[in-house]
Amino acid sequence: CKSMFSSGLIGALEDCRNSGAKIVSMSLGNFDGPADAPALAAYFPDKFANDDMLFIAAAGNHGRPGGTDPTTYFYPASFDDVVSVAAIDENDERAAFSAYNDKVDITAPGTRIVSTDNT
Repeated sequence: CKSMFSSGLIGALEDCRNSGAKIVSMSLGNFDGPADAPALAAYFPDKFANDDMLFIAAAGNHGRPGGTDPTTYFYPASFDDVVSVAAIDENDERAAFSAYNDKVDITAPGTRIVSTDNT
């Protein structure tokens, strides 16, 4: 399953690159890090440096009480060449579900998001 996630994600990212994307935003991931997914770990620095691509990913939703330690790294967000985004609530506090660790680069609203979708 680990190799399926990595190869599937690399395939999707290659489709983005081949379509001319320079920014890729991802809300997905797992806890498999560089040792578990070496091809994925090598992908981001290469595309960041050689294709001028910017990768953004959710830091993870494993911050819930009783869940996985919210400081646990979540990938691809915790790779060095990926911008990791944690969620904040309406009080500018960490959203209760959001992961947070030393790999988080920025925060963004993650609760009570008003939408213009009328469906």
